[in-house]
Amino acid sequence: MKYLSICFLTALAALLFHSCKKDETKVVMNSNKPVLSSNSNGPLVLLKANEDQQAVTFNWSDVDYGFNDALKYTLQISKTDDFKQLAELSVVKANLTAPLSVKTLNGELLKIAAPGQPQSFSFRLKSDVGKVVSNTLKIIITPYLDLRYPLPATLFIVGSATPGGWTNPVPDGQEFKLDAEKGVFTLTVKLTHDDSYLFLPVKGQWAKYGFDGDGNKNSLMGDNFRPEGGDIKAPAETGIYEIKVDFVTGKFSLTKQ
Repeated sequence: MKYLSICFLTALAALLFHSCKKDETKVVMNSNKPVLSSNSNGPLVLLKANEDQQAVTFNWSDVDYGFNDALKYTLQISKTDDFKQLAELSVVKANLTAPLSVKTLNGELLKIAAPGQPQSFSFRLKSDVGKVVSNTLKIIITPYLDLRYPLPATLFIVGSATPGGWTNPVPDGQEFKLDAEKGVFTLTVKLTHDDSYLFLPVKGQWAKYGFDGDGNKNSLMGDNFRPEGGDIKAPAETGIYEIKVDFVTGKFSLTKQ
């Protein structure tokens, strides 16, 4: 009797397992891929004066993946075929198109490339799941440096917080070094606590860049600047500081050394 009970339970478990297997619904994603195209094969030269105009429009085919999908697409941009270093833009899959303005495209390109030179960029679509990728398009594009203010050829620091005080022409050792590709000036200099300083584009003249607000009311370790702005207050502690003045963002920043 005990033997029969065991057999019965085993048979019942097998029947239930078989029933569960029959009730499963398997969704298999097919291998279809979107076909990516654009309205321009380049080369494109992007200009800040045209930042609100359309640079390029990407289009893609409508793909049936074999089930009711809710996939999301990302437009990937890379300087290499392996897409290891890239910029990404989310796009609406169902729209089948993504028009990009000059400003939007330029901003994405500057994340992976320097401005001012024609370069080959690769574009493709990638799904958020399933690792589906489209074909790759290559377009030669020249991005521009998107500056908040025109970039001066030189920059100096002057003021009571600096070794040379308010002497102008400023003494040696108070001229910034320029990274023209990034639009950033850098200088390491001693600053005296609680005193003031300004940035001068021309040695011996008083055209200036200062705080974008009331004089000496800036955040001490960095803030916004503008042409003809107010005096900038130095940090609360005397010391050696690396100062960066970024003409793309319109901000300066200090790092104690």
